[in-house]
Amino acid sequence: MPTGLACAEQVNLDDTEARPRAELECCVDYTAQHVPAPGTGISEEQWAALAGDASFVNCCTALIVGVDADAISYREAEPVRHGCCFGDVVAPEAELYTRTLCTPWGPPVPPALDAYAPSEVA
Repeated sequence: MPTGLACAEQVNLDDTEARPRAELECCVDYTAQHVPAPGTGISEEQWAALAGDASFVNCCTALIVGVDADAISYREAEPVRHGCCFGDVVAPEAELYTRTLCTPWGPPVPPALDAYAPSEVA
């Protein structure tokens, strides 16, 4: 691991393979310790501090890539979603909108059920 990075080796948004599960779990814990409590808001100074923390940025990047690769679930990473996906910490917000964790439309959901389809009985 590069000197000074907590939890995971250097990750880039272009990576297609996720970091190992243990690193992703460590990253959830690390980022959760640094993000203010939900609903409290984040000041400009706090955003700047998060963006300046190389381990925080790297862990967020690992989680974004990990959710895309199905190595960790959206729900597991959701507690740190706000700190990782918004405030231009990892990348400009709009650039992250296509990433599963950072989509502004919420988590993926299964397709709707057809209310008029005949029911199947096992």
